[in-house]
Amino acid sequence: FPFAQLVIFSMIFTNFRDRKSPYRIYLWSLLIAGIVLLVTFTSSLLVVGVDSISNMYYPTYTAISRVEVMKIGRLEILSATIFSLGGFVKISSHIFAICIGLTKIFKCSDYRFIVVPVTLLLINQAYFTWDSAMSFYEFDGEMMLYFAFPFRTIFPIILLIAGRLKKNSRLVGME
Repeated sequence: FPFAQLVIFSMIFTNFRDRKSPYRIYLWSLLIAGIVLLVTFTSSLLVVGVDSISNMYYPTYTAISRVEVMKIGRLEILSATIFSLGGFVKISSHIFAICIGLTKIFKCSDYRFIVVPVTLLLINQAYFTWDSAMSFYEFDGEMMLYFAFPFRTIFPIILLIAGRLKKNSRLVGME
């Protein structure tokens, strides 16, 4: 579920000056991301077709390669560049959130010293876990739903409830 990235962003963006700003930012970003995903999926579906889209790993790339705009051609190079940059930003934000979480768990003052070891561990883990991109997609299609469900839904709900209880206990203690 692509909207589960809110969990990552809630770890990264923890300090806001105005308390109402996180809700507004999260709602707007959720709305914009939903619209972008809807437009991208719908356009890919209309260009490639229902039968073909279910058998492809990158249907948007295939759809862009079939579109010709004013004899420019080769739009898939731009698409591949955008996919690569998007993947880099996503991986970097995940690594950043992991480093922030580890420094909070181990009560360290700075996260920067742990970035290189965490990155090297993740590279090794990815290398030893999957033989190829296709084996990752098989895992993603078959097992990721069961693996990621607790981390994307149950744990955030538990953390939300715990945060509300902690906030209410502070308010009761102040009275």
